[in-house]
Amino acid sequence: MKRGTHLLVFVGALISVLLPLSALFLDPARSVLLVLSLTSVLGWGLVIFLLREHREAIRRIRTVLGLSSHVQRWDEDLQFYLDEFSRIYRAGFSMPLDNAVDSDSLGRSLTALAELSREEFGADAVELSLFDESSGLRSKSFLSGTPRTSEAQGMNSAELSTAPSVMSVPVEGGSVLRAPIRFSGVTFGEVRIELQNPPREGDFKVIRLFAIQAAVLILNSRFTGELVRMRQKGEESNRAKTGFLATLSHEIRGPLGIILNGVELMLEGLCGEVTPKGKDTLGMLKSSGEHLLDLVNDVLDYAKLEAGKVTPKTSELPLKRLLEDLMNVVRAQAQTKDHRLTLEPIAPDLGVLCDKRHLRQMMINLLTNAIKYTPEGGTITVKAESVDGVTRISVQDTGVGIEESQWGRVFSPFERVDDQYSQSQQGTGLGMPLTKKLAQANGGDVEFISTVGTGSTFTLSLPACESNGSIKPELSSGSWSRVTTDNFGKGETILLVDPDSKARQMIETYLKHQGFNVLTAETGREVVRILRDTPLHLLILENDLPDLSGEEMVEALRAHPKGVRLPIVLLSAKAFVFDIEHFLKLGVDRCLSKPVDLKEIAATARRLIDDNAVSGPPVQAH
Repeated sequence: MKRGTHLLVFVGALISVLLPLSALFLDPARSVLLVLSLTSVLGWGLVIFLLREHREAIRRIRTVLGLSSHVQRWDEDLQFYLDEFSRIYRAGFSMPLDNAVDSDSLGRSLTALAELSREEFGADAVELSLFDESSGLRSKSFLSGTPRTSEAQGMNSAELSTAPSVMSVPVEGGSVLRAPIRFSGVTFGEVRIELQNPPREGDFKVIRLFAIQAAVLILNSRFTGELVRMRQKGEESNRAKTGFLATLSHEIRGPLGIILNGVELMLEGLCGEVTPKGKDTLGMLKSSGEHLLDLVNDVLDYAKLEAGKVTPKTSELPLKRLLEDLMNVVRAQAQTKDHRLTLEPIAPDLGVLCDKRHLRQMMINLLTNAIKYTPEGGTITVKAESVDGVTRISVQDTGVGIEESQWGRVFSPFERVDDQYSQSQQGTGLGMPLTKKLAQANGGDVEFISTVGTGSTFTLSLPACESNGSIKPELSSGSWSRVTTDNFGKGETILLVDPDSKARQMIETYLKHQGFNVLTAETGREVVRILRDTPLHLLILENDLPDLSGEEMVEALRAHPKGVRLPIVLLSAKAFVFDIEHFLKLGVDRCLSKPVDLKEIAATARRLIDDNAVSGPPVQAH
C-alpha cells in the first residue's frame, strides 16, 4: 500500500509542477487543454487507486449484508455487490407501503407482491399463504406461477411460529425457500418460493424482506379497517347524539313555549288584571324561562358543530353597523351592572366574510361573557381593525381576569374557570367553546390574553373584506320581529293548525287580541275541509300533526289549487338549521323555532299577508 501511495503522490506533485510551466511554452488554448487532460488522468488514477485500496472494505460490507461471491477480480466483485444490493433494495421498497390498504385491495397487493417475488428470483412459483386466526390453518393463498411440488404445505401457524425465520427445503429438481410472514411475535402466514437451483446466500435476505413487506401490507389493511370502523362508530355516535338532542329539544321546547307564552299573555293583560307584585313575579318567570331556553340552545348549537351539521353561509358584512346594533342589544344588560360600554371608531368600509347569524352569536357571547365576569362599575371596550387581510375584533374588559393555570379550561366545553367569582355565575360553560368552533367554521379563530385582577381581552379573527355599509335583509325566521304596531291584524282570516290544545289556545287568544280572525284545526283533514270552504289569508302550521307529518302537509297544501299562493308559517320544535332549510325548500314561507314570541308570530303574519296582497288577492272558496 505504501508503494502505491508514494506513486500517487509523485504523480500528483509532477502534475502540479508541469501545469504552471505549460503556460510559458504553449498558447492559452493549449494550456487549458493540457490542464484539463492532466486533471482527467489524475482523477481516473485516484478512482482506480481508491477502488483497489478499498477492495477489502467492499468485501467487509458484503459480508455484513450476508452476500458472498467466488469471483476473484475486484471489478467483478464490485459488480456482484451492486447487483445484490439492488436486489435487496427492490425487495425492501418494491411496494407502496405508505398508502392505505383496505380489505378489498389487500388481495390485489399480495398478488402483486407474489409476482414481484417470482420475477426477482426467477422462480417457478411463489405462494403467499395467510392463516385463519381462530384455527391457525391456511385460509387464503395468493399464487404467481405454477407450483411443481406440495413440499412443506402441512405446517399451521403455531408450528411455523417456532420455525426458523427462513428455511430452505431441498426438493426434486430444485429447492423451496420458506419464510414466515410475522410481526411482533404474531404469525400471519408464509411466503413459499420454488427455485430450480439451490438458493444463494443473498436469497435468504431477499425472501425475508418480501415477507416483511407482506406483514406490513396486512397490518396496513387491518389498521385501515380499524380506522374505518372507528369513523363509522363516531358517525353513528354523532347521529345518535344529534337525534337524542333533537328529541330532547322537542320535549323541552314545547312545554317551555307554553310557559313563556302564558307569561306573555298575562303580562299583556289578556288573562285579567295583574297586580304590580304579580307582574314582578311574572317577569322573573319570563327571565328564568328565557335563561333555560338559552341553555338548551347552547347545548344544541354545540352538538350541531360537533356533528358537523353547521355549514356557514358566508357573506360580506359591514362591521361598523353590525357592532353598533349588537352593542345596543347588550347595553341594557351592561347598565344593570353599571358598566361603561364603549365602541371605538371603526372605518365605514371595514367588513368581514362570515355567516351573519354566526357573527351575531359569537359577538353576543363575547360581550355577555365580558359583562358576566366584570364586577359592577367596570369598563368594556370593543374595537376592530384589519391587518394583512384579517379583521380582528377585540372585546376588552376590566374584569376579574383568569389565572394562567386556568387558561386551558376557557375553551373546554362544560367547564368553568376555578375561582369564586366565576363559579358564582350562571351558564353551561359552552359560550366560549361554541364561539371558537363557530369562528373556525367561518375560517377564523378566537384568542385571548388575561391578567388576574386587571381583566381580559378576547380577539375574534375573521377574513376581511371591504363593505359599502349596507346590510341585506334576512330571510331567516324572526326577521320581521322588529315590526311594531298597536294592532297587527285588520280582520284577516288565519288558520291555526296545532294538535296541542294548550299551545293553540294561547296563540289563538293573542292573534285575536291583535285583530285577526282565527280558525283552528288539529288534523290535516280539517285543514283540507277549511281550505275548501273558507277564504284564508294565512296558515300557521305546527310541524307534528297526528295524521300527517309537516312535510306531507306542506306538500299537500302546495298541490291544492287554493294552497298554491297561501302564505304558510311553520312552527317547529326542531331547532336545527338544516331542518328549517328543508321546510323552506318544500315551500314554507317562514319557519319559526319554538318557543316563539307571540308578538313575533303576529308581526310575521302581518308582513306575509301584506306581501301576498301585492302579488294577488287571498285564496277564495268556490
